Formats: sequence, C-alpha cells, structure tokens
Amino acid sequence: MITDSDVAKNADAEPARVLAGCLAAVVAVTPAVFWVEVEESFAIPKLVALVAAAAVCAVALVVVLTQPRSRGRLHPIDAIVGVLALLVAISFLESIDRDLSLWGERLQRQGLVPTLLYVAFYGFARIAITDWQRLGLIVRSAAAGATFVAGYAVMQRLGLDPIWTTLPQGRVFSTIGQPNALGAYLAMTIPLTIAASVLERLPLHRRLWWVAAAVQLAAAFF
Repeated sequence: MITDSDVAKNADAEPARVLAGCLAAVVAVTPAVFWVEVEESFAIPKLVALVAAAAVCAVALVVVLTQPRSRGRLHPIDAIVGVLALLVAISFLESIDRDLSLWGERLQRQGLVPTLLYVAFYGFARIAITDWQRLGLIVRSAAAGATFVAGYAVMQRLGLDPIWTTLPQGRVFSTIGQPNALGAYLAMTIPLTIAASVLERLPLHRRLWWVAAAVQLAAAFF
C-alpha cells in the first residue's frame, strides 16, 4: 500500500533523478558531438552542448537544494575543486589576454568558462549520485558513449568515414578531434566499461560490455 510519505519521498527524489539523468546524457552524448559546418568542428559544439546541459542541470539543482533532506556534508575533494576554480579565476584576472583566457586556446578551449563548467558538473554529480544505482547509470552511460566514439575510430581506420577521407599523420581522431585526446579519453573509459560489465547480472550483457571494451582498446591503439 502506497502511503502519503511514500509519495512525498518519491516527489523529493524526482529532481535528483532528473539531475542524474542529465549527467548520464552528458557523459554519453557530449564526446560524440561535432559539427563540420564550423571551423572548430569539435571543441565549440562540445562546449555549447555542455553549456546547454549545465543550464538544465542547474534548474534541477535549484529544486533539489530547496528540499530539506538534500543537505549533505562537504568532502575534502570539494575544497580542492574549489581551490582549482579560485586559481583559474585569479589566472584569468591576471592574464594579459583575457579573451584567450576566458575560452581557452583555439581548437582546445580549456579556459575559464570550460573549467568552471567542469567544476559545476562535479557539483551536480556530488549531489545527484547518492547511491550505487545512480553511479551505475553514469558508468554505463559513459561506457556506451565511449563505445560509439571508439566505433567511429575503427570506421576511420578501415577507411569508412563518410566525412573525413584522410587521417592526419595516419592517426584516427574519431569524434574527439585529436588523436592524443582520443587516447586519453579511451584510457579513462576502458576501465569504466570493464566496471560496467561487472555491474551486469546477465552473462550476455557482460559479454557485450567486454566486446565494447575490446573495441575501445583497439581504437586506442589505432
């Protein structure tokens, strides 16, 4: 029998679920975002996607923070992330080229705004990921997104890319846009994909995640 307290509890949890779902979408979709119609086909579209996602997450966050049971304790890592944001802000204020420092170097875009977005998403994750189920959702989403990215890299190696017919220095870059950045990304997602296989109960699902990890590993060596 569903009681009034159960209904209230579910209503309180709903904004946090939306926040977790937004984070899952970010880690799954953002690495695959690019647009060939702009000069910076990879960095700018990803940055725009992050800004849009941050706006959606911020709305859910406001709702979560208005709930009395949403208050949590600070973690030492929170202080480290806060110091990082402060140092980046000071660096921007002391910069001789604030336009460059605001958005970051061309084709990479790792300036003040992107860094503050990373800090914001860290905060979203700290509030939204409160149990193993939501953590599993983020892990699976990141692994799924990485599998798509790796699959595109394999297509490039096989000469099946419908957009770019040549590879710079013979190295794949997939939807990330730069071979070294692709390798760094896959170095983080391969362990997550293996973790996703551990989370599965069905043997078939475990095998599928192992196949996904193998595809990512192959792309990392391409």
